Amino acid sequence: MKKLLLTLAVLAGLPVVVFGQAPPPARVFPAPPVVGVLQVINVNALPMLSGRLGLTSEQEPKVRDLLRQSDEALKPKIAAQRTAAEKFITLLTKQDSSSADIAAAADEASKADSAILSEKIKTFVALRDMLTETQRVELGKLMSDVSIPWRPKPTAPPISSPAAK
Repeated sequence: MKKLLLTLAVLAGLPVVVFGQAPPPARVFPAPPVVGVLQVINVNALPMLSGRLGLTSEQEPKVRDLLRQSDEALKPKIAAQRTAAEKFITLLTKQDSSSADIAAAADEASKADSAILSEKIKTFVALRDMLTETQRVELGKLMSDVSIPWRPKPTAPPISSPAAK
């Protein structure tokens, strides 16, 4: 049981401390989650999008309809993703799962992720096409702001000491 919990913790990316062993090497973070950046394009974020992009009274209902249609189109894709992820995790926890079975389940989960990403990209492009040039610039700034946790941190300029002046 302890081995299973340790395996799941490691797979989940949780820090695991084992006494008597050297500390793990510095963690290498994966590429930014592309789907996560597009999470802000959803019907629940419409008030924020409207304010940030300066949507007109004519644009807002069109954007609302687009985002509602997107949410509806995403529902079966999200259900498929959840099912594929559950299958993958189940195979990881079974002692008799073959490497081929686990790889096939991982491939299925990746395809489900890709289907969601494709739908979100389609919605993003449709939204962008509804906007004016100024609003597109603001949308670009919003996407940049959302991705900040994944961009390299800027290096601080050196601090000069009073004695150096």
